[in-house]
Amino acid sequence: MLSPESSLNGSSGWVALGSIDRIPLGQGRCFSIGESSIAVFRNRAGELFAVDSTCPHRRGPLADGLLGGNTVICPLHGYKFSLTNGRGIDNDLSLARREVVERGGTIFLSLRQPAEVSADGR
Repeated sequence: MLSPESSLNGSSGWVALGSIDRIPLGQGRCFSIGESSIAVFRNRAGELFAVDSTCPHRRGPLADGLLGGNTVICPLHGYKFSLTNGRGIDNDLSLARREVVERGGTIFLSLRQPAEVSADGR
């Protein structure tokens, strides 16, 4: 399994996004990694989530959406998505998720392929 610690030793499995302070509690930020654009959220409990940065409905900027608990609401048309599994809450759409962790005050994002949402939501 890839780990943030291995990225510190030269492995390319994870990328450091910077200080945890870049994302205030209850907000999200967009990060560009190569050709990918990822929205990283930090809920009020301090948990981190990483998903596609744009809504699959009309490409709304999800990092600008409203974050409540583990749910983000697209700022364009109000579509809701679970950040824990990527599934639409009030729609049949889904977001690809990526693994994201905090280690020593730094946010690390996995470069592995995004997690796919299965039919049962796992």
